[in-house]
Amino acid sequence: MKARKYLVIIAMVGILVLGFSLGALTADKPVKIGIAQIVEHPALNAVRDAVIEVVKENGYKEGEDVKFLLRNAQGDFNNALSIAQTFKSQNVDIVVPIATPTAQAAAQVFDETPLVVSAVTNFVEAGLVEDYSNYENPENNGNITGVTDMTPVKKQIELITELRSGVEKIGIVFNPGEANSRYLNTIAEKVAKDIGIEIVKATANKTSEVKMAADSLKGRVDAIWISTDNTVVSALPAVAEVARSENIPLVTADPTTIQDGPVAAFGWSYYRHGRVCGDVVVRILKGEKPNEIPIHELEQTEANISLALNLNVANAIDLQFSKSALKQADRLYYGERLWVPEA
Repeated sequence: MKARKYLVIIAMVGILVLGFSLGALTADKPVKIGIAQIVEHPALNAVRDAVIEVVKENGYKEGEDVKFLLRNAQGDFNNALSIAQTFKSQNVDIVVPIATPTAQAAAQVFDETPLVVSAVTNFVEAGLVEDYSNYENPENNGNITGVTDMTPVKKQIELITELRSGVEKIGIVFNPGEANSRYLNTIAEKVAKDIGIEIVKATANKTSEVKMAADSLKGRVDAIWISTDNTVVSALPAVAEVARSENIPLVTADPTTIQDGPVAAFGWSYYRHGRVCGDVVVRILKGEKPNEIPIHELEQTEANISLALNLNVANAIDLQFSKSALKQADRLYYGERLWVPEA
């Protein structure tokens, strides 16, 4: 009897050790992970898919250990807020808001549930944390961590001047309601001023206004730059149509948009961005708290940064890429295919 008793005790200890190794969040399986993106487009989709991929790679089986609740706000902040409230009523264990509006909505609803935020330019400017080094309690947004996608604005503006000489005015179409866009515009204006270029702004409060905003730039600018503005990126072909008709280069900060009409797209690999975000989710699944995990900023390395060039558009606007641009590019769009140059 004593031997059986010891065996039972050993078995129970083994179960407890296994439970602790999976983290406190797995006590009531499956753990619910709510993933909300502001709109449907390739960059945000890449983040979403990469997060799910990383969680699964770490041994968490969908349906058994974790359950993913996927939602899309269709570009509407009120929808994003409603999604966050629904997640709360469903007792979601971790929320992964993708893009600034969904992150802001989630932050309004949750003050304890971990929020692993991604595709947000500046967490402080967006009102998500008070300070990058001081968010230690729920009142100070201590339930928030994640990965910033602060895009290399200076290099993007410099790329425009490299693609087309004599650029004096660069047009920007943006949604003034997006905190990330306002912040990036401030940086773009400073960069442009330093090199003697004027920024001309055109605003679009929603996707349906993007075409009209782009049209307002006709005859007024020598090139167009689009940041990681979710409203504008979701209607990018409308901007591309204007740039093409004006025979001017359109450069975006999102490499996944290259098939939508820009001549060049330079910025983060959002798949890589999503994988880093997924790593953070796994750390929380294993028991770490959000305020124990610093907000990540990816290094601007070849693995994280991508330059895509659209040869179709270049031919249409009579633009020739420099040897340095072609050498740096890791994606070329030509015909109806996206080509990956050999190393």
